[in-house]
Amino acid sequence: MEAFIHFYFALAIGYNLASLVSVDWRARRLSPTDPVQAITMLVTFYLSYAAQPLLDPIFQQALMLMFIALIARFGVVAHLVGHNEQDYSSPLARATAIAINAYGIAVFLVDFAV
Repeated sequence: MEAFIHFYFALAIGYNLASLVSVDWRARRLSPTDPVQAITMLVTFYLSYAAQPLLDPIFQQALMLMFIALIARFGVVAHLVGHNEQDYSSPLARATAIAINAYGIAVFLVDFAV
């Protein structure tokens, strides 16, 4: 399961890095999410995920639930209803953001349940 979680972080950070450096002809990034804030949050949670063996199990589970909630709120719901389609560089960019974060929720839920 750990490899799937590492893959999620790689996808999410990669998407936001691509958004940071790519601007379409209308001066829009891939998505309206601030990529620097998103990368900062993802790296922070990745480091806390990597530190699991050092954390109290209850604290680690609380962090996991908080991260699942944050991905759901800012990674899925925000992209579904929080922004207009015109805020994205393309419909594919929007769908990709939603798919990456839905995948993240799924792998974290499975990891949490195990």
